[in-house]
Amino acid sequence: MHAAGTRFTRAILVLIVSLPMTSAWGAGFDLVIQNGRVMNPANGLDSVRDVGIRDGRIAALSREPLQGTAKIDAVGLVVAPGFIDLHAHGQREFEAWLQAQDGVTTQLELEVGAYPVDAWYAQRAGSAPINYGATVGHIPARIATMVDLESLGLDERALAVGLLNNPHFDAIAAQTSWAQDPASDAQLAAIQERLQRGLEQGALGMGFGINYTAGAT
Repeated sequence: MHAAGTRFTRAILVLIVSLPMTSAWGAGFDLVIQNGRVMNPANGLDSVRDVGIRDGRIAALSREPLQGTAKIDAVGLVVAPGFIDLHAHGQREFEAWLQAQDGVTTQLELEVGAYPVDAWYAQRAGSAPINYGATVGHIPARIATMVDLESLGLDERALAVGLLNNPHFDAIAAQTSWAQDPASDAQLAAIQERLQRGLEQGALGMGFGINYTAGAT
């Protein structure tokens, strides 16, 4: 999975193989995952195999032992493609490490989304242990348009940490216009401009939480 501007990272996790197959074959590999129960939902494979990895890509699946510079004994464990969480709020580093332990290799904030998108990505660049991405969020774009952030000593980039983790959320929520009031024509135009900007900054789509914005028509 890749889209321009999404700042995905790549990781090979122990017993979590998330890289594409190639037809290359050879005697030596950079890494061999041995004796694991290899499962691939794409083709129904469910069998004990050795997995040979070369140059960061899966190069071989074998019933016979493979030789490699490094080896992982996965006996009694499952080797499977990484899981994608489509509804991951927050996406702080420690949360990503916890998800990695459950086999998640990609966190996506697709429901509420993020705004501003460039600031949201910048906060995670270089520190995220797994892949990440977000939609541009209608809710935070609506907040940026309809809440007097300046009166709270904030600008819209303060929204980039997300809503649920935002230390200013109680103060923002107290200004109920973003949730309860219909947007004026000028406000609608501003919301649309913010959503378009988020798409241009690499958002994966647009995220809506319409149950939380009763005033949105």
